[in-house]
Order: sequence, then C-alpha cells, then structure tokens
Amino acid sequence: MPDYWIFKVNDDSNGKTLTGITIYRHRMEDKSWGVKEHKKNAQRANNVSKLERGNKVVFYLCGSDGHCFLGTATLETGFPLVALVVHKGYLDWPYGVKLIDIKQWANPVQIKALEGKVSFFAEGEKNWGSHLQGAITRITESDYRTIKDEAS
Repeated sequence: MPDYWIFKVNDDSNGKTLTGITIYRHRMEDKSWGVKEHKKNAQRANNVSKLERGNKVVFYLCGSDGHCFLGTATLETGFPLVALVVHKGYLDWPYGVKLIDIKQWANPVQIKALEGKVSFFAEGEKNWGSHLQGAITRITESDYRTIKDEAS
C-alpha cells in the first residue's frame, strides 16, 4: 500500500531569481525531484528514508507564485536516493527520486479551497502553514484524494 506525500517547491532563495513555478516545471521535464538528504548537522532530513517506489506525491507551490497544489506523480524510485542529472542554474540536488505518471494540472488548487476539507487545514484555522513545514510532508490517502478531486 503506497504512502502519500506533499513535495514542496519555493522561489530560489540564493538570489538567482528563479520562481518556484519555473523550478517545478523544470523538475517535471526531467521527471525527477531532487532531495536534500541531510540537514546542516548531518542528520537525515525528515521522511527521506521513508520514500518508496510506488508512493504518491502531490506538488505544492510556496512563494511569490502563490500557495497552491500543481499536480501529482508516482515515485519510480525511493530511498536510497538515486543520482540525478544536475542543472546548476535550477539549483538541483545531485540525488533524489525519479517520477512516473506525472500529471500537471491546468488549474492549480489554491490552498484556501481546501479549508475544512483536509486534515491539515481545519476550517477557520489561521496557522495552516505550520502543517506544511519542511520539503516533504506525509499526508493521508484521504487528503491526497481530496486534493486531486479539487483539481478535476
């Protein structure tokens, strides 16, 4: 049975002025998602070792382009991470996961549309962003399906 994840993308914070949506589109073209496996203190980043082939992912955009879900994919590879082609202009990580069954939605799902419909954003909650901390967040199958259904 697969696990379900949110993979997040944000604007470039290193001054190269790439928007999150540009980085996301590049990753979808490469059919891969780079993962920063270790934090600064050399501990493994949360959830990385739990990624498995067949897991389902929904992509979330943070930053100036909005706060919305952009599409889905299935992990073709999991942990241990595989070596990826690095495009330094896109701040790619050298290791990550390969993607299959990529679906990029024509109409992104705004986070506000999910208020009260998913477990991580209760109705009237003002601090929903705290549930989306980090680059990878596990979600329930029900939340995954709810997000997908909003896109159709």
